[in-house]
Amino acid sequence: MLRLISTFVVLAAALGSSQAAPTGAPLPGQYVRGDDSGTLTIRRDEQNKLVFEIDSIGGHCHECKVTGVIRGTIGYADRLIGDEDDSKCEISFSSNPSSVVVKPIAEDECREYCGFRAYFDGTYRRPSATCSRSGRQALRDRFLLLYRAHRYPLATSTLQTLIGECREFMGSIELDQVRNDLALSQYHNGDFSRCLETLDATSAGEERDEEELMSVLQPCDADNYIDVAKATWFNRALCKKAMSKLR
Repeated sequence: MLRLISTFVVLAAALGSSQAAPTGAPLPGQYVRGDDSGTLTIRRDEQNKLVFEIDSIGGHCHECKVTGVIRGTIGYADRLIGDEDDSKCEISFSSNPSSVVVKPIAEDECREYCGFRAYFDGTYRRPSATCSRSGRQALRDRFLLLYRAHRYPLATSTLQTLIGECREFMGSIELDQVRNDLALSQYHNGDFSRCLETLDATSAGEERDEEELMSVLQPCDADNYIDVAKATWFNRALCKKAMSKLR
């Protein structure tokens, strides 16, 4: 039985960055950091204040969560729950229409908002229509319809478009789910060598088995990825078997 990775909605994606250096106060909207490693939401609250929320994730499932208000190009983090003192975490926000560069000014104070292996600084980009949550979901839904209708060439090109345009802002789990679906479409299209090339590009493609995978990933990260890894190894064996029959 073939293992087709089911469609999941994962927040990520963005427009290509502008060549100009980001300057000025940030515009309201939702922005995504590379590899789906963080999101930045900027909006106006009921008092018309410009407020922000940052959620990011690092190794071993460590996270950052920072909220606060933006005045000009400086963000002032809300104090942590249970902390009687006002927050000293100040953050620089500089932007152009498609991206926001985030950098803590008071790094020691801002570290309190993050786990040991997480950080929130970096460039966050506004998603394009194709790479937004709904846009990526639409492409994956289209792929499933084409796959189930045995229209494998079109199914293949649909996922190639998704990876080609949105790869930079897809997390490793989502990206390798899509690669597995692409590989199976290539398999059914008789393109066994491309199937193997696609699976070799996954994180699991670099490891032979679960033991090797556990040796290179933190336990929490391995637990989150293991189902995708098992599907990758299963599908790779499928394509290798098909290749061997051609010799």
